[in-house]
Amino acid sequence: MNETKIYGWQAYRNEELGIEFQYPKSWGEIKETQFQGPTECQPYERIVEGTKIVLNFIESTGVVNSYISIYVTSANYKSAICFINEEKIKPGLVTEKDLKCESYPVGISKVIGCKKTSIDNSPAIEWYMGVVDIGTCTYDIEKHIQIISPNQKFPGVYIVAKIVGLDYEGKCEKTHRENSKMSFEDFVNIRSRQLKENNLPFETRQFLEDLNTFIKSFRFIK
Repeated sequence: MNETKIYGWQAYRNEELGIEFQYPKSWGEIKETQFQGPTECQPYERIVEGTKIVLNFIESTGVVNSYISIYVTSANYKSAICFINEEKIKPGLVTEKDLKCESYPVGISKVIGCKKTSIDNSPAIEWYMGVVDIGTCTYDIEKHIQIISPNQKFPGVYIVAKIVGLDYEGKCEKTHRENSKMSFEDFVNIRSRQLKENNLPFETRQFLEDLNTFIKSFRFIK
């Protein structure tokens, strides 16, 4: 377990997946869901092979916290997260040479500030992404982190965090909302500048602080 216990935070450890981390109690309890291939990856009709474990945080009401998900994938995993143009993301079976920023533009989204990094001395890549949620017709900013775990059975670790307080009610073609005064491109440019200058709402700064502390606590069980 991490040597330094963060006051008021919960600890998670899974020796089979080879990961451990700490997280705020306010995020809720962790629910683990396993997907075993080969299965059909709806709604894009791609075949998923291998195993994908999804860790979601569950609020006290029993509702899934929609802000953070952790995907852990087996060595023979052959797909992604049922994303548009998912073959460009490759959050499962990758090697260090695949961790390139130019590999990550996808569908109706835009990458912001992609860079290589490391998590617990394992190669990783991280970026912010502006995305359009067609279902709710909103624009969102997410943080994505792709890590290559030393665990040979589950080498793919992919963290997706929707950033609190940066969403915007957008305009979707099928709904033709006229109250949206900002295009998606403008939204991404404005949010990118806010992130760079740290000109953010208090709740967003607090969430990013917790998110960064969570990431720093992430360890691989050797």
